[in-house]
Amino acid sequence: MPTRASVTHRSSRRARYVREQASASVARSDIAERSAWIDGDHGGVSEVLAIPGSDDVVVMLDYLRRPGIADNLSRRTPRGRVVWTVVAPGPDPDGWDEAEIADGEVVAKSRSGLVVHVDLLTGSERSRERYR
Repeated sequence: MPTRASVTHRSSRRARYVREQASASVARSDIAERSAWIDGDHGGVSEVLAIPGSDDVVVMLDYLRRPGIADNLSRRTPRGRVVWTVVAPGPDPDGWDEAEIADGEVVAKSRSGLVVHVDLLTGSERSRERYR
């Protein structure tokens, strides 16, 4: 028969899991709404990444659907202000295609075979190199 302590511990874990799932759901819907104000409903946002512990997001615009966008990766505030932007990997039509947040940095890859590591807080490049 389970003790009162083990039952309390299990229910506490379950409550934490439910809160985390609810937070994740809210974050996903919030990000979907943010993509509209970021892009102005032009359909050019390819990815929006939530920044842990911040209301800001990292935004990747779809440079193939929106000609003239060269520097397509940036950090934005909830009001849409650009905090920093990563310089494009090369001449048009090259841009950043994939991005993820890991260990306090944004890691982005381009179609032309470059990978860039960018400090999440400052936007300064830590490295840029070929990955293929």
